[in-house]
Amino acid sequence: MSFNNSYRDSAKASKYHGNVAAKGFYLRKMYKLSEKYYSCRKGSVLVLVLIVISAMTIVAFGLAYQTRIEMRLSKSSSQEAILRNLALSGLEAAKAILSEKELTADQTARVCRFYSTKDNRKLFEQLKLPLAEDAGIVFWIKDESSFLDLNKSNSAVWENLSAFSRDKRACILDWIDTDSDTNPDGAETDYYRRLETPYVCKNASFICLKEILMVKNITRYDYLGNILNDEILNPDDIELLLYKDSTKPLPFIDTFTTFGQKEVNINTVSGAIFSILPGLDQQTANIVLTFRAGPDGLENTDDDRFFEKAEDILQIEGLSELQKELLTQYCGFNSDTFRVFSYAKVNQQVYFLMATVRAAENKPQVICVERLL
Repeated sequence: MSFNNSYRDSAKASKYHGNVAAKGFYLRKMYKLSEKYYSCRKGSVLVLVLIVISAMTIVAFGLAYQTRIEMRLSKSSSQEAILRNLALSGLEAAKAILSEKELTADQTARVCRFYSTKDNRKLFEQLKLPLAEDAGIVFWIKDESSFLDLNKSNSAVWENLSAFSRDKRACILDWIDTDSDTNPDGAETDYYRRLETPYVCKNASFICLKEILMVKNITRYDYLGNILNDEILNPDDIELLLYKDSTKPLPFIDTFTTFGQKEVNINTVSGAIFSILPGLDQQTANIVLTFRAGPDGLENTDDDRFFEKAEDILQIEGLSELQKELLTQYCGFNSDTFRVFSYAKVNQQVYFLMATVRAAENKPQVICVERLL
């Protein structure tokens, strides 16, 4: 009995100690796993914290960059506003000139034969702007009737315009004619609808000159010419834009108008336009300009001559009867619509606008305005 009891007790003890050992092993295992779990958890939290810090850093840099951009845009916008005000002041000055006197034939010619540099200091004071050292404004006036009518010019004129190739002329003709038939080298609606931003061919007259840029093959250089010259950054160089050299091809902006009359104004038309009228040439243009300049040979002086009626053309010496007859057909003697250019510059930035102004009854009204640069 005692032996059996002892055996039984020892078996119980072994089982108990075995259970205790197993439990100890299990607990140690669980402890190690928990340590590993908490270690991983701490690592995950650390990674998450680093991610949050990185995201906040990126956001902070983004906000700083955005703030810097906004400050630059604000400064640029302020500069743009100054330039725009300067250019508009030139337009207003031109309107004041056009309203000063009755625009007779001689007065019309005189206001279209000059360009003026405004007094920068006085102008800046009037606009309540800080005076900039590198700033200036120039404005000048041209007669819309000194240009050819883009909607009515005949084919003979286009043949004398070397700057505009046959395909450009064909595309312009397709744009303004009333039919949908495509001329050779031209373009109608089927072409314009295939563009990235599609539109239809107008098949009607141009309303404003800038509309020419919608026509196939017409570039901004065709339209503006020397105005796109990067060297023109100083108002003193504005002479480069006046095209006094009649041998150079003219861009659209110095050839055509959509606000003209049937005839060109003989008192304001340039020699370059004279020379491309059918039946006339550069020699004819030089004779007319010399007569117009008076005895001293200089325009915009007291001895200038002005034409008021067709009979005045007959006084020009050196022209044939045919040339005089053609001049009476092509030329008028006055107009009431003008093209004003105003060029402003501040710290190498420019604002160049063109406006069409109708000055009937000494009350100038702006018809349209466009920014060129």
